[in-house]
Amino acid sequence: SSFGIISVHGYYPKNWPYKGLEWTQAIHILSRLEKPLWWFKYDWLQCPEYNVNLLSSSIDSILISNQSLDSLWIIGHSLGGMIVTYFAEEWNKTFPISIHSIAAPLILREKSKPICNYRGKNEFSFNVGVNFFQWKTQYKLDGAFKDLEYDPQNVKLLNGKSILLPEYWENERLGHNRSILYVMNQLK
Repeated sequence: SSFGIISVHGYYPKNWPYKGLEWTQAIHILSRLEKPLWWFKYDWLQCPEYNVNLLSSSIDSILISNQSLDSLWIIGHSLGGMIVTYFAEEWNKTFPISIHSIAAPLILREKSKPICNYRGKNEFSFNVGVNFFQWKTQYKLDGAFKDLEYDPQNVKLLNGKSILLPEYWENERLGHNRSILYVMNQLK
């Protein structure tokens, strides 16, 4: 039996110089598992539902092309975590998936386009074939969330598990981007 891994990046501001750098060490850790690994690149300027549909069709293609797979790990960070969470909620196939949503703004409303259907919500429910894990950063230590008036990670999960990350890891603050590396070290 074999599982595959799909990683889903987050949002990058227009002038962000190091797009994807926060995944470098994490992907190196995942590669040691010697499992198939895919990187899902999407347009973060599109509505989340567009990217959820794109992820879904990409996974369908992966499953057709890789029939030896018995399950998938789908790991999303930040906006990518939001995308994989919405995807997980819609997954109704018998093929088992494990979703790891890291530092994801699941109720963030301000940046949503008015034309988008997915604008964040307070509760998510997952079917039996979905093993869902939400990895939450310490809100006031997370550089992406600390200036918000609320923690955009605080949602109710039905049939899912929420894990609060520590404030510090290896003598350093465990913030938004570093949370990926922490979670990969827990999964290896």
